[in-house]
Amino acid sequence: MKQTIDVLCIGDSVMDTLVGPVDSSIFTRDMTYVDNIVLFPGGDAQNQARALGRLNVNAGIYAVVGNDPNGHNIKQGLEKHNVNVDYLLFREDIPTLNNIVVVHRDANRSLISSAIRAELKPEDMDLSVIEQVNKAVSYASFFISPEFDVKAPEIFKFAKARELLVFADTVQNRKKTTLDYFYNSFQYIDYFFPNLEEGMFFSGQEDLDAICDFFINKGIKTVVLKLGAQGCLIKSKAERIYVPGFKIEALDTTGSGDNFAAGFISAVLEGLDLEEAAIRANATGAMTAQNVGSENGYCNLSEVLDFIKKNTKSL
Repeated sequence: MKQTIDVLCIGDSVMDTLVGPVDSSIFTRDMTYVDNIVLFPGGDAQNQARALGRLNVNAGIYAVVGNDPNGHNIKQGLEKHNVNVDYLLFREDIPTLNNIVVVHRDANRSLISSAIRAELKPEDMDLSVIEQVNKAVSYASFFISPEFDVKAPEIFKFAKARELLVFADTVQNRKKTTLDYFYNSFQYIDYFFPNLEEGMFFSGQEDLDAICDFFINKGIKTVVLKLGAQGCLIKSKAERIYVPGFKIEALDTTGSGDNFAAGFISAVLEGLDLEEAAIRANATGAMTAQNVGSENGYCNLSEVLDFIKKNTKSL
């Protein structure tokens, strides 16, 4: 019998091969030596769920992997991080996606991804799964799986009918798919996590408040605008809170946004206020960026609280 969970993370679950650090000169040589070539579990929903599990949140994942060694390794890793895998789907016909993540010397990254991938489709979603969720649904990223995204308004509406919180993240719409389902989802979203680049892309604005207002005016309750090393801006119709980031030496930003979201979600579910939630989110994102690969950046709650205590003076 499947167990109930507090948070269901919906989205991608993949394996990432991290390579780096490198610069553009890599393409001018037939051989390049790097510090790291490492295989890590990744994907927005997997990163979020693992981070939530480490933060003592009863989380589950709704994602698709291939019925192959990578898929089964992902399942074992999720279980290791206390994530409920009852809703992890296995596909026989398509392999687990393996991305190549090229880490640049400034800690930013570029992805090379296969067009053939195990990912969620609209027909995969059984809304009865939401009935097993006690507190929140987290839609890990719009536009990662555009075919499945059309299901988002229906998922969110069902979740809100059950009085669940709805969290959502996004990436840019690089595949140029329709935005109708995206905007139609906003009326159900309690907390939205765009980064600055994504916020500018969708809103057509550069001013931070104008970016947030764009989403709020379309129905989102609270915008949590991720500003990287600069922290985050949280805005709703009633509140505006800017929280600076922690000063760290970043090695790799892979998974930082997902861990940021997990930190924020965990704090909200604990009943912390928005400023406290932002501080925890900044901390979990920063701690991830101090490591190569999101796998090494997951921290338990006591480690996060200790990091905040030790580094608050650097804000």
